[in-house]
Amino acid sequence: MYVSIPLAKGTVRDQGRLRILDGDRPLPVQARVLSTWPDGTIRWLLAVFQPDLPSDQGKEFAYDLEGATPVAASCPIHIEPTPAGWRVDTGPLQAVIRRDRFDLLHEVCLNGRQVLAPGSVDGGFFYEQAGGLRQDLASGTVESAAWVEAGPLRARLTLKGTHGGSNAPV
Repeated sequence: MYVSIPLAKGTVRDQGRLRILDGDRPLPVQARVLSTWPDGTIRWLLAVFQPDLPSDQGKEFAYDLEGATPVAASCPIHIEPTPAGWRVDTGPLQAVIRRDRFDLLHEVCLNGRQVLAPGSVDGGFFYEQAGGLRQDLASGTVESAAWVEAGPLRARLTLKGTHGGSNAPV
């Protein structure tokens, strides 16, 4: 879950003080400053947290910036560089992501069981165009790859490049 928190000028300088509370229970949180005031204090703070949400019911959360110790994630995301890309481990899910081609899910294991063998998807990313054509997005060239965010609860990878696949009838 994501929430942006507006803060008054002059009040908070350190996003590490943020806690999200589910009742009295603090939840693991990943915070990122979105905007600051001219004096350097935080204006907008993005909070990412993973609550237990009941189905079809409302739920309220609170935030605390009083400097209490934040709670660590029980299974933080771990990203390990490899020569060909990265090995990402979320606890239950492990994935190998390539940096040299649009083969984002090169290999995937869930709860210790392989669900995608190395290269079995071979990119596997397509979009359909008007007129019944499908563009293969996997056969392009990756020019750059970078982790925009690599925190304990959320990670974002940006790949930039050109797609070289041809159009084919669906």
